[in-house]
Amino acid sequence: MLNDYKKFLSTIKKKKYKFKFFHQKLSTKSNILLRHDVDFDVDFALKMAEFEKKNNVKSTYFFLLTSSIYNILDKDIINKIIFIKQLGHEIGLHFDPSVYYKKKVLNGLKVELKIFEKLFKKKVKIISFHRPNKKFLKMNKKILGTAHTYQKLFTTKIGYFADSRNLFRYGDPLKSTDFNNNLNLQILIHPIWWQKKFKLHTNIKIKEFIKKKNQDLKKNLLKNLSNSNLSF
Repeated sequence: MLNDYKKFLSTIKKKKYKFKFFHQKLSTKSNILLRHDVDFDVDFALKMAEFEKKNNVKSTYFFLLTSSIYNILDKDIINKIIFIKQLGHEIGLHFDPSVYYKKKVLNGLKVELKIFEKLFKKKVKIISFHRPNKKFLKMNKKILGTAHTYQKLFTTKIGYFADSRNLFRYGDPLKSTDFNNNLNLQILIHPIWWQKKFKLHTNIKIKEFIKKKNQDLKKNLLKNLSNSNLSF
């Protein structure tokens, strides 16, 4: 479990990179902003956060308030996210603009920021947009006074790499010229793609995830039907 991720981090550390948070000042070289958008499963994020802690790596985890896959208001999930923060990582809001009608996006973000900050008793320092359209990708200023991961400071002014859909679509960061020259980088890693071998086919990983979610659902159903004679 996470063996490929261990190799990935080991290669980065051999180059003497320093792991930074988005709100921290970057020196001219050898800084990495390691980011995790949690689109699917908080358990996967927690495993990755614990692994990073053991390997002296710090990163920023972004969580959805409007996910149809996990419920951030669930008590167990709240506690897991708090624990990720206690491990020394940063947490932030993963905001999905598509949930809201165009004229209501800013109001939706304002409400979500308020809820997130109340849940975790922490000021949100950075936002990550979920599947952003061109408007948000090109937005270079802060939004509602909060920085976001697609500002030029974090993308065009430094190397940017993402493993979206189980593939490094902008090239392998470890084979890039930026990495070879120890230039500053932002790397987006989705925890779901690294639980097994990274190059394992996406369909296999999704099937494994569906199996896990079905098991989680059964556990929760039985917990809520504890006095019944049902079995699955």
